[in-house]
Amino acid sequence: MKPVKPTAAVPPQNLAALQAVIGTRNARKLCRAFGGSTLYIPKLEGVDRPSRNRQIRQDAAHGATVAQLCATYHLSERQVRRILSVRPPKDFWSEPW
Repeated sequence: MKPVKPTAAVPPQNLAALQAVIGTRNARKLCRAFGGSTLYIPKLEGVDRPSRNRQIRQDAAHGATVAQLCATYHLSERQVRRILSVRPPKDFWSEPW
């Protein structure tokens, strides 16, 4: 069985809340572009993760130890080592996140 991704649905009664968060104009744009569709909205930490991982690799390249990286980014040693072991894409340093 395929895993089911969570979905974001805005019932009509919550449209005002959506408008309050992103503004009426942007809510209309969102409805125009994705109205009737299932839209997955990732958590903010998932959006920020590639940038954080890039910074961890840069800090390590400039001499930071694994222990220092753990303390700075509030990650376990295992997580930091996993991030450092993953090879970034060829043009990784030039990508704006």
